[in-house]
Amino acid sequence: MPILPPTPPWFIGFDVTLEIIFAITAMILALYALRLYKITSQRSAKLFGSGFLLISISYFIQAALNFLVLGELNEPSPLFTKVNEILTYQYMGLYLHIFLMLSGLMVLLYMSFNIKNKKALAALLLIILLPLLFDVYITYTFYLTSTIAYAFIAWYYIENYQKNPKRLSLLTAIAFIVMMIGSALFFFSTNQPIFYAIGHILHFAAYILILINFYLVLRK
Repeated sequence: MPILPPTPPWFIGFDVTLEIIFAITAMILALYALRLYKITSQRSAKLFGSGFLLISISYFIQAALNFLVLGELNEPSPLFTKVNEILTYQYMGLYLHIFLMLSGLMVLLYMSFNIKNKKALAALLLIILLPLLFDVYITYTFYLTSTIAYAFIAWYYIENYQKNPKRLSLLTAIAFIVMMIGSALFFFSTNQPIFYAIGHILHFAAYILILINFYLVLRK
């Protein structure tokens, strides 16, 4: 069975709240980008919106199933039944979150490569099957894959900033760098639960940067 990252006792409940915030933020970005695509037909806007739409759904599912786990903890049911139901919700959330999150990241990575070969996108999407094949090490493979994806996406925005120095590109690059660090910390959370909390806090900071970026874009 896959290794589940342990949550620090004091962080239980806060992670669900943050996941809902991540889901709403990603959905706002996705809807805005897809709306922009309808107006401008920009391919990058379509891919950006599609990627964040998948990421948003992954967070909504993870938050919903974690909420069910919290509900089971408060139910006066037999311990054996409670443990089985909690594990079922956690594994469902884990697999669905990983599949959708990595699908979104692969779409964003495809956008950052700036190529128009659908076979390349298909190859990237096939990569997301790798974590699902390694049952016990699924979380390690997921965190490593997502860390690498965040790194390349951040690199894309750094190069954009170098070519055309704009604050918006810089903020986006910093946001993905922060996400990369948070994802890397998740890799160590199975042994040190505090890293699970720190990783969530860093992702929260990254989404704040993205929201600031979004606000600056709307002001123009």
